[in-house]
Amino acid sequence: MLSFSNQSITSVWPVAEKRDVTVNDMLDQITPQVQAELSDEPDVRAQVQRTLGNAYASQGRYDLAERNLRAALNAETQFYGEESLEAADTMSELGVLCYRQLRYDESNRVLEKAVAAYRKQRQAKAPGYNAAKFALALKYLGVIKAYQIDPYAGKPLLAEALQVSLSANLKGDERGVLAFNKTDAGANMVYTGEVEKGEALLREALAEYRQISGRPRWEQGSTLTHLGAAAMIKRQFDEAQEFLQEGEQIFREILGDKSSYLVANLSRQAAVLLEKNDLNAAEAKAREALTMARDCSPEQSLWWAMPVNTLGKILIKSGRAREGEDYLRQALAILEEQTTKNYFDIGNLEIDLSQFLLAQNRPAEAEQMAVQAREDVLRNLGAQHPLMKSATRNLITIYEKEGKRDLAEALK
Repeated sequence: MLSFSNQSITSVWPVAEKRDVTVNDMLDQITPQVQAELSDEPDVRAQVQRTLGNAYASQGRYDLAERNLRAALNAETQFYGEESLEAADTMSELGVLCYRQLRYDESNRVLEKAVAAYRKQRQAKAPGYNAAKFALALKYLGVIKAYQIDPYAGKPLLAEALQVSLSANLKGDERGVLAFNKTDAGANMVYTGEVEKGEALLREALAEYRQISGRPRWEQGSTLTHLGAAAMIKRQFDEAQEFLQEGEQIFREILGDKSSYLVANLSRQAAVLLEKNDLNAAEAKAREALTMARDCSPEQSLWWAMPVNTLGKILIKSGRAREGEDYLRQALAILEEQTTKNYFDIGNLEIDLSQFLLAQNRPAEAEQMAVQAREDVLRNLGAQHPLMKSATRNLITIYEKEGKRDLAEALK
């Protein structure tokens, strides 16, 4: 019954604002019985605890969800072994739970173990191996690496997740896994320069979702948000706005008026309005996104960086340069304070800041920031990383503006 209440194809799904009181009451009644009545059946107890963990997660009761999933994993590891399918399933769900809680380092560690176990079981052609579950674990691990490190770090995993789900001939509800993986692989292509290929995959995912279910699923909101980003990159701002507004409507309808997904969507809407020079509306959207990020994530979390950065750019274009600069520097500080640093985002923001400083006729500061951006990319992402070209071009431009032609030529 509890499993049936999950209408999402993901193992641990985002939580809507409205909670089901009946489900909560039932969970609280069942939980104490599990330990007592199933003490001599650890395998059965583990299955029940995994189901309870997911049900608690669906109600936003993450502490109890984690307690049940960890108890299930401990029992499965002892009963079946750490590399068993049972343990892999629970590790995958625990990893996604940590992801939902914005605990990305732990999520990464747990999902790496789950993926390794799934690989071993697939190679052994183990009975019960489920391609959809393996594809989901790959997908979430790829998203975390793309989000934490840089989009290129997650690219191979997201491509593999898509390939696994494409070759598995998924049926029924599991078709949603294919649409889910098309969304994230397509989005990753968009953000790594393969805009046309990525957009095509996103459109396929959207069509797939609309075939699977008459009622929109929250995942469609993500697909629409990424389609909005693709349209924005192509400078098709009206289309971008349409996609983003439809995505916002789905998120509000299914997840409520406060979620990290809405933060990203509203931040992108603010960026589109900035490009359309509707600065008052852009500022309002960015401030709404920032307020929401503060409400639904820990202080100075990664979710804050996007609206803070966007708001800074809007304020600069609105003629409030000093205030805008403060926001850009705050966004950079947020990125640099993370345990695992996303040097792709850091490098891009340092490049943006150097260009702003140059436009403000502060060439020495612009040069210092541009040198720092290039050194950060070289040291942390490597000389062959695509961002290296942008960082080098940016520094050359600043050297040339300063009349330092020898230094500019040395970089060409």
